[in-house]
Amino acid sequence: MNGKLSGNIMRLVVLLLVATLALGGCSEPATAPPAKEEATEEAAPEAAPTEEAAPTEETASEAVPTEEAASAESSELPDCAGLRVAAIWGSLGNDFNVKGHQATVETLEAMGCEVLDSNAGGDRNRQVDLIENAIQLQVDGMVMGDVAVEIIDPVIAEAFEAGIPTVSVGASSLAVVNDVSLDEFENGVAGARLIMKYLGDNPGKTIVAFEPGFRPIELRYAAYDMAMPFLVPDYEIVATVNAHWPNTVPEAKAQMEALLRQYGSGEIDIAYATYDLEAIGMAQAIEEAGRDIPVIGHDASPDMLDWITRGSPIKGTVASDPTAMGRQAAINLVRYLQGESLPHTTYSPVVPVDLDNIDEWIQ
Repeated sequence: MNGKLSGNIMRLVVLLLVATLALGGCSEPATAPPAKEEATEEAAPEAAPTEEAAPTEETASEAVPTEEAASAESSELPDCAGLRVAAIWGSLGNDFNVKGHQATVETLEAMGCEVLDSNAGGDRNRQVDLIENAIQLQVDGMVMGDVAVEIIDPVIAEAFEAGIPTVSVGASSLAVVNDVSLDEFENGVAGARLIMKYLGDNPGKTIVAFEPGFRPIELRYAAYDMAMPFLVPDYEIVATVNAHWPNTVPEAKAQMEALLRQYGSGEIDIAYATYDLEAIGMAQAIEEAGRDIPVIGHDASPDMLDWITRGSPIKGTVASDPTAMGRQAAINLVRYLQGESLPHTTYSPVVPVDLDNIDEWIQ
């Protein structure tokens, strides 16, 4: 068996594993946490997130609502009068977080909730402190965005044990009662298909931008990376850009500038970024160097759409709808507090966007 065939078989195996992680199992939906006034060791129900009962990748039940079902779900807002809800975001450093946060808070207020709104400014320890403060204040529930699960999940589980459920926006958290999330498997494959579209007849020598450490991005990149060799037989990663928020754009630009000096004409066919800020940084370097290298990214932020519209190196992006996700997260939390069962994951669709359909996305 030759090396390329063996590598493709291994990628297929990992792709199936990623799909398993992304799609989860088919167990019972989440049930209500213990009431705060009865949250003792003896009175805690079986559904509380103990070592045995906490949601896991194997037990999380996930549902992909149709567009019609999602519209019906959101058409009537439940009554949140008398409930106090904490909205806690890790940061508001990009368009996705800003829109998701704004929609969450506005929807909670529209339903009549008392909202305790806070933003950790990118400081994960601060986010933990904000959650612990919400537990001390005995809020009825929490909605969170921009969650680093390895740091935040334990304190979300602590809140659940205190009778305070959490719904997250795009976190892929296993400790929440519901995560309104992108299907990152679909998201990564959509990025791979855009790459294939803009490669043309080129073999597929690619610069990728990938910052590990955030579960949704890791799933997105894994799906992309596993799909590419099957879509483009000569696909090859030439080098990797690893930029870090909040300096993502200048770091991505500086690293891309160095790569453009290292690799000449014909040695880079295309560039791929797992989210918008990386794509913009790489595109700035390409444009200033006068090179003709297409860039494909994710998130369809206003800046990304502007770059695509003006005929820049950025040719396409995979769009999500953080406003709808934030709104749905707020609704899901209140419904849960009212006793409704929820799937562990509510998926929000993704759509590839380029000049062929960008008019549908520019507001």
